[in-house]
Amino acid sequence: MEKKSWIFLIVVVVLVALVIIFWDGFIVEKNQVVEYDYCETVDDCVYVINIGSCCNCPMPINRDVAGLEENYVVYVEGEDYSLYEKEEDCNRVNCEVGCASLGVLGCVDNKCVLLGGVN
Repeated sequence: MEKKSWIFLIVVVVLVALVIIFWDGFIVEKNQVVEYDYCETVDDCVYVINIGSCCNCPMPINRDVAGLEENYVVYVEGEDYSLYEKEEDCNRVNCEVGCASLGVLGCVDNKCVLLGGVN
């Protein structure tokens, strides 16, 4: 074999060895995408509010997803969310539907849910 062939073969073998050694670093986790309401425990859930919407109610959602969504912020009772910029003209919107009262957050069948009443 020529010298170039040996060098090429050695480079290929080294690359294959590196791929085998660091295989986990090259793979994107299959379960990295999380559904908006997925949970394993109740600690995975938070209340969020869509600050871009005129008619918004707190809703249970996965904590990690809440941090990814631009218009979702973790809901804090008593905070005034009307000051945030909206995606639409709220003067033309009639918000007739009442929000469910904030109850206890729960994780039921791997879904973040509201456990409790309605106003």
